[in-house]
Amino acid sequence: MWSENAAYVSGAGLPSLLSQAQRVAREEQI
Repeated sequence: MWSENAAYVSGAGLPSLLSQAQRVAREEQI
């Protein structure tokens, strides 16, 4: 998934991936 690649490219790792997952979840709920 692009989200995983973006997280690794950012160098943040899992924390960033979780943040993106929560952000996407919020966007989907809205």
